[in-house]
Amino acid sequence: MEFFPQAFPDETIYSLAARYHRLAANASYRQTSYDLFGRYSRTCGSAFPCCLDALSQQLANKLSVSYLIQAHTLLPIFAPFLSSSQLDTAIKAMSGPSGIGLKMSVGLTASGFERFGALKFCERCVARDIRHGGQAYWHRIHQVTGVLVCPYHQIVLKVASPPFDDWRYLFLPDGLKDRGFEDAVQNQNEIPALTEVAQLTAWGFRNSAEVSKLLTGGLLRYRLAELGILHRDRIRLSLLHDYLNGAMAGAPQSREYQLLNAGEPKGHEWVLRLLRTPRRSHHPFRFYFLCHLLGLDSERLSNLAFAFEDQGLSTFVRENKIPYQKRNVPGELKVNAHRERFVAYPESTRVHDRTDYMWLYRNDRIWLTDYVRSHHMAAIRYPYVDWAARDAELVVELQKASDCLLQSHSWPIRISYAALARAVPRHYDFLRLATKFPCAIETVRDLVETEHDFQLRKIAWVFATYPQAKEMSTSNLLRLAAIRIRRVSDTELSMLLQGSLEDSRQA
Repeated sequence: MEFFPQAFPDETIYSLAARYHRLAANASYRQTSYDLFGRYSRTCGSAFPCCLDALSQQLANKLSVSYLIQAHTLLPIFAPFLSSSQLDTAIKAMSGPSGIGLKMSVGLTASGFERFGALKFCERCVARDIRHGGQAYWHRIHQVTGVLVCPYHQIVLKVASPPFDDWRYLFLPDGLKDRGFEDAVQNQNEIPALTEVAQLTAWGFRNSAEVSKLLTGGLLRYRLAELGILHRDRIRLSLLHDYLNGAMAGAPQSREYQLLNAGEPKGHEWVLRLLRTPRRSHHPFRFYFLCHLLGLDSERLSNLAFAFEDQGLSTFVRENKIPYQKRNVPGELKVNAHRERFVAYPESTRVHDRTDYMWLYRNDRIWLTDYVRSHHMAAIRYPYVDWAARDAELVVELQKASDCLLQSHSWPIRISYAALARAVPRHYDFLRLATKFPCAIETVRDLVETEHDFQLRKIAWVFATYPQAKEMSTSNLLRLAAIRIRRVSDTELSMLLQGSLEDSRQA
């Protein structure tokens, strides 16, 4: 490649491609993509661009693949939240020509934040870039999910609006017109909280190794212990929910924040998934937003990363446990008295329901275990659901649903199994549980219409709705009633017509 713009600090791959596109005066994104990547790549505007190995070769390896990923993509901020295998897979996908499944493997697709991934910029950053470098560009930190305020200038970011948000146009921030962007935040009261989250995210972007240490050491659980929410290494859910309800009351609601501030009960599920043993990758935005809710700022994270570098935070969490105090061993007479009262209960009484069970469990567990093993009692299963009462309720609901369909003045709907199941307010799976709902199944069989009965009802509805139908021929009448295969006899048609005429005379 004869020329390529010099990369600026914290510049995205998409910004580099846009600046090259402007310098080369290419006519389309396709031509720029072939120049840079040797093929048409759709991932240039993505948070995880691919074909970076081809780009490095086009630049004669002046910029290595690892440098491009580390300095010009968003993977470093996701790295602490990925396993080593996930991180290796992501790097291979970004180096190669195909990124299929990459966003899903790092948790971006499942997070639901991808729809808020429009291009963002800071007006003061743009002015500074033009003043010092002669060119505005897209900053990585501004494109991170959850960053709606510039962490350096503490002003609201601008979001590119259609059609300028289409990555195929290769726009730069200074090329957008006044109508090409809008404020990322409309409520000015949210700016202080958004600034703290942006500064936390920027710190994590610069110090991914320290974030990994904090995650491994149990930073969040350590903070919960400080707040009194963690007791003996167990989360006290009631206290946690009360704390989060208070913290969420003043939390931002703009753009992606509305997904995390959804309120009870879904609003706290993502918090528990972060606090408990991780089974999958987590989006970094959730972590930094939770740090903000727990009162952690970038300065505190930096201090904790240095203070607990040698020994994990989990060590300090364990130190907050109440030390175990050894109880006095009870005398033999007292033990025998509890045993006798425990044995005196009838054999049918569950051992957990006997008053001396807990005392023996704490002070004479070996004898209690031997007794339970030698006196095995079959488990008594009590029905949790009154199926007979539920069956009776369902019969009433089915009859109401049938009456509603029959009394409807709109186009007739055939009373079928599916129609009745959809019309029942409570969605019981009664059609598959015939033994649980015998009366309901029998009622459904009686209520379901045959095709003959349904055609009679449609013809009666046509007579009642269209007065001119009484003078139509039989073929036109059937066509108006949407009947293709006739199941009704001429005698029945005559009776329906005569009944309709009598009704009109009485009216």
